[in-house]
Amino acid sequence: MRRWWARGPCSCSGSRSGSSSSSAPQRQQRAAAAGPLCPWWGSIDSSSPVHCLDPPLAYWKRSRSCWVARGRVSGQSLTCKSTTISNTITPTPLLPESQVDCSPSRCCYTRDNVPAWVRPVVRKVARELDRFFPNPFAEEIRGLSSLLSIDLGDMVILNIFNEFKMFCTSIVAQDTAGNIYHARNLDYLYTDFLRNISVDIDFTRDGKVSFTGTTFVGNVGVANGQRPEKFTLSIDARDGGSWWESAIEALLGRGHVVTWLVRNTLSTATDFKSAVVALSHPPLISNTYFIVGGVNPGEGAVITRRREAAVDTWFLQPHQGIWYLVETNYDHWKAPPARDDRRTPAMKALNSTGQANINLHSLLKVLSVKPILNNLTVYTTVMSAAQPQRYRSIKQMTP
Repeated sequence: MRRWWARGPCSCSGSRSGSSSSSAPQRQQRAAAAGPLCPWWGSIDSSSPVHCLDPPLAYWKRSRSCWVARGRVSGQSLTCKSTTISNTITPTPLLPESQVDCSPSRCCYTRDNVPAWVRPVVRKVARELDRFFPNPFAEEIRGLSSLLSIDLGDMVILNIFNEFKMFCTSIVAQDTAGNIYHARNLDYLYTDFLRNISVDIDFTRDGKVSFTGTTFVGNVGVANGQRPEKFTLSIDARDGGSWWESAIEALLGRGHVVTWLVRNTLSTATDFKSAVVALSHPPLISNTYFIVGGVNPGEGAVITRRREAAVDTWFLQPHQGIWYLVETNYDHWKAPPARDDRRTPAMKALNSTGQANINLHSLLKVLSVKPILNNLTVYTTVMSAAQPQRYRSIKQMTP
């Protein structure tokens, strides 16, 4: 049986509405017995040291397969066993750390956005979590719910809600030397809050980083990531119509949660080609775009997915002048709507930059151009599988 590792429950600002599995005095008693609180969740007192044990709650452990994920939260580095996870929320948190509210009631920001008829279905899923969700995800959701004293149904909502509200821009490009670069902006509602709970996580096996991913605290999937020296991967949402009805039907039909499929692919695919295959066929709970970058010339693709299967795969073709691919939230063979045209500014910025000058820094500059960078942008990630040490997620503010 897997379990969650932490030095006692985490200190949260505010209180959770609704019932709790244990009373506040009981939780305080357990905390006192366990020792120092881990400060990654809730308002961080910058004058207090970060207590990291083996591993802290910001890390989760799958003991059966010896996986350990290490993360960083709210601009404060967590160090454990002399391993520092760097550069997630930089250059500074959006809010002073004393003002960051990550209380369970705020964390479950999705509750008020869920139609009343959906909640009984979510409660049923929560009661039979292992029936609907595969492990390790079911166990991780249950563990987070217990440790953070957040209703299990709310944790389920938190993990499937982002399938439908993500507005993003992803770019994969090749320079004149054949190097592949990948970058993305993740745009999302509740931007201010999510900026402060965004984390980069290293998943390690036998002491070696197997893959890196970026996600929100409480979400067990990843929205983008890289497998070192193999491939990079990001997702953009694709319009799917009536999303709550489709989500419930797909969920009961055992469709894959997109961010979980990303994590599984990063864990198991061995190269660019196998990643493209792995992302093209499994049933999903929502339509999406998968953007994949490799390590060899020409290894860049945008996979357009409906829930059942891929409808199109668009590849880099540098010998034919297609040295970059830009995906926002619209099919690449159709014109984007004038009300939300991020594609055209991105293409203009890339053409102005030129293929000879493409690198991670220049892609960051492209993604910093309005309206590609906008008021909903939570973070920007730049990555190159051939240069895994340069994986960076940063928080940007619109000018």
